[in-house]
Amino acid sequence: MSKQSSNDPTDIWRSLISQWEQNVDKFANTMMGTDEFSKSANLATQVQLKIQSAISEQMTKQLSLMNIPSKEDVAQLGLRLQNIDDRMRRMEETLIQLSKHIDPAATSHTKSVKMPPRTKKAPRKQDTD
Repeated sequence: MSKQSSNDPTDIWRSLISQWEQNVDKFANTMMGTDEFSKSANLATQVQLKIQSAISEQMTKQLSLMNIPSKEDVAQLGLRLQNIDDRMRRMEETLIQLSKHIDPAATSHTKSVKMPPRTKKAPRKQDTD
């Protein structure tokens, strides 16, 4: 029985994969443990960051030439809109508080606003005989 299992293709494949993993692990640990590897990894990271920055800068210039806002422009616009919205909300709260002091019966700003009556009528259909 044991001879059959040693000739089993899956056992052979499993042992080959295991040996390959051990050899690759040993080689990788040897290579990554050196100062040269850490220096080259650091250099590669720096180069990647510089390339990314240059691409971002060029993209911003191209978008500017085409009158299209960049990601930063949209983000700044969003912040400005949020600030405006916050200011309007504070003004609305202040107006509500002031209206309560002036007219205590007004509990909500929507109840105190009266809509004008609807007086406009639909145009009549004209006969073209």
